Amino acid sequence: MWVVWPADRMAFIAPSMTVLVLFPIVSSVLHRDSPRTLGFRIDNLGRSARELAPVTLAAAAFLVALGLAAGNDFAVDRRVIEAAPTYPLWALLQQYVLQGFVYRRTRESLGRPGWSAATAGVLFGIIHAPNPVLLVAGVVGGFIWCRLYERNPNLFTLALSHGILGLFMRVALPWDWHHALAVGPRY
Repeated sequence: MWVVWPADRMAFIAPSMTVLVLFPIVSSVLHRDSPRTLGFRIDNLGRSARELAPVTLAAAAFLVALGLAAGNDFAVDRRVIEAAPTYPLWALLQQYVLQGFVYRRTRESLGRPGWSAATAGVLFGIIHAPNPVLLVAGVVGGFIWCRLYERNPNLFTLALSHGILGLFMRVALPWDWHHALAVGPRY
């Protein structure tokens, strides 16, 4: 984000984003990760959803309580409505990179799921800098999502949780806290 967005030239942005997307895919191929082992699966959808639902609901309730305490008006603007159908797809890509690439490679290197989840969570938070709300949410959410992924690897449920919480954050928290979820120099 720090290099790609300031360039603001499609001739630079498109190849850069392609490399960023291809890097984890190439890693998955080289490590012989199947779609199923990565979490692109439906056989454990119910188990994963049952574990994720209470965590997602608790986080959403926390966001609402925080928004109420901050005196937020909970306005749902046009941009939130437009983002609602596609944000879970963006979340799926992020979850694939977080769990399918960063967490899996970190776990292979460290051999300890807890430390690997903490490392992946911190890296996920850092990617959301300098936005302080997203940085903290990225560390905490990244850690929790990695721990749940370890138990039931399902990227679809993780993306849905991520998508719901991202949209809740935009509506529940004051705009000047999250700046429309902007990261990098766009923040």
